[in-house]
Amino acid sequence: MMRSTAQLIAYARLGDYLYAGKILTAETSQRQLLEVVTDFWENHFSIYSGKVPDRVTTVAWDRGVIRPRAFGSFRDPLSATAHSPAMLSISTTI
Repeated sequence: MMRSTAQLIAYARLGDYLYAGKILTAETSQRQLLEVVTDFWENHFSIYSGKVPDRVTTVAWDRGVIRPRAFGSFRDPLSATAHSPAMLSISTTI
């Protein structure tokens, strides 16, 4: 799927906003340990945002898959990530 230059610029800006929001949340959160552990799991089970259908999928992966299972056993985020739409979209496009 080819994207126009304007679409690519808008896509990059949205990524900047998502990253800035992540930093702001980590700095101002009352649960900073959760932010650190969530960041660890996101880096461990990294999804390449260039291969997911849209940036909203990345946010949904963070909020719906990683955060609720951040303090669980390794099996919890592993299983949830393996069945998440973000990971499935990446694995089908490889």
